[in-house]
Order: sequence, then C-alpha cells, then structure tokens
Amino acid sequence: MKLWSLEKIWNDTLLVEQQQREYKPRDIIWASEMGTSFLNRYYNMTAEPITNPKDIRILRKYEAGNLFQWVVELVIRKAGLLIMSEHIDRRKASTIIKTKDLLPVWARYDFIGGGKPDYKRALEQINDVKFPKGLRK
Repeated sequence: MKLWSLEKIWNDTLLVEQQQREYKPRDIIWASEMGTSFLNRYYNMTAEPITNPKDIRILRKYEAGNLFQWVVELVIRKAGLLIMSEHIDRRKASTIIKTKDLLPVWARYDFIGGGKPDYKRALEQINDVKFPKGLRK
C-alpha cells in the first residue's frame, strides 16, 4: 500500500510549476515587484537563474492567497457585480503605465466589479455554493 498526503501532492505540484516557469529578460516592471529590493528586481528582469529558490511553505502561502482571491471573485460573480477578471481576459484586465524616462510598469487587476448589488440574489447564490461557515459570513 502506497501512502500519500495532501501536503506532498500540493508541494509536488507547486515545485513542478516553479520548475516549468520560463524566465525571459524583460524591460518592463511588474507592479507586484514595486517595493521589492532593486537587486531582486534586476535579477528578475535580466532572467538571472534562481540560485536560492523560495521555500515550499512560501509557495503554499502564495497558492492559498490565490485560492482566497478565487473565493472573493466567486462572491462578486455570484452577486452579479463582476465586470472583468484576469481569468476572463488577462489582456483586458491589465494596463501598462508609461512615464517619460522611466521603465514602463505592467499592472494587472485581479478583478473589476461594479453595478448595483442585489443582496437577496447574492445571498441565495452564495448560500448555494455551501461555503464554510467562516467564509459564508
């Protein structure tokens, strides 16, 4: 009998994704890099090979953040307020900010919401998903 664990499966998946990611030199800054060290940003932009990869716990935290973002988007979608999402069209949910004599910055919206909320419909839709009690609140 072969033993398995959710942690091992999750770790293996994250490590494969990290290894398959292709780094290419670029002349644009990602908005998510703003505030990081200049040296790390330089290495990222020149596609310097990573010699000190992120700890697997950090990768799991990033992925947990992605899951929570997905939940928030689902709630906005169920409430009928989702206008645009990077999952719908990555190009339309992003913009490039250009300033004279500076590198351009690429910013991506997680999602854009708006409109008039229908609280009753939203509550029905959200309850249909069967969120855990803490998230349902």
